[in-house]
Amino acid sequence: MDGHQILAGVPWAVAASAVTWAWQLYVHRDARRERREEKAAEVDKHRDQLAIELLSAARAERQEAREELDDVRRENRALQSLEQHFYHFEQALDHLEAILTAGEESARAVAERNATAFLARMRRLQRAKGNIQQEIQVVESAKRVGERENP
Repeated sequence: MDGHQILAGVPWAVAASAVTWAWQLYVHRDARRERREEKAAEVDKHRDQLAIELLSAARAERQEAREELDDVRRENRALQSLEQHFYHFEQALDHLEAILTAGEESARAVAERNATAFLARMRRLQRAKGNIQQEIQVVESAKRVGERENP
């Protein structure tokens, strides 16, 4: 092989290496694109899983908050009932004091009339509470009977 033949093969060798280099660049570009797509799919999957976990945690928190709110409402009703009992107790003490400290006969008569009206209101209130409790018992009893008949 002479020098001329070698020089004639150089352009082909350069062209072949350029084509090989371009092919390698193309292959690596596709591989990088595939890795980016795989990574994006993995990130999407992770994000979706994270969103599902957050949604589940939010629902659990909401349920706990509802339960706590129900507890607070029950406590509030109990406190309101207790406050009402104290109010009635204070009224009874005020009427008793008015009767005991009334100096004149007219003041005593007014105090007794007010105390009698107060006692009548308290009796009506107790009867109303009893009626409500009876109605609740009737409804609960009917509900239990219905559940037994239709299991």
